[in-house]
Amino acid sequence: MRPARNQAADVGHGEGGFLAAWLSKAGFALLEALLGGAKRRLRPVLMTAFVASFGFITMAVATSTGAEVQRPLASVVIGGLCSSALLTLFLLPVLYD
Repeated sequence: MRPARNQAADVGHGEGGFLAAWLSKAGFALLEALLGGAKRRLRPVLMTAFVASFGFITMAVATSTGAEVQRPLASVVIGGLCSSALLTLFLLPVLYD
């Protein structure tokens, strides 16, 4: 039995790949499930990365005492957050396929 689309869209709190797995088991085609999972998780993943990166901007532009250590650390964390968000949204569904 294939669930209604709105019923399937309300379930799943994991990343796009886990939601796609649930949608695939619920009877949706794999590509449709992957795209639906990625669309559903786009805003939460991007907002999480953006808010965390925004918090580190003050460290990245600091010029006070200890800034020699803070700036590289902040830039690495911001880069890691952005790259992990992109990998979660785009690479994970591709690997899942």
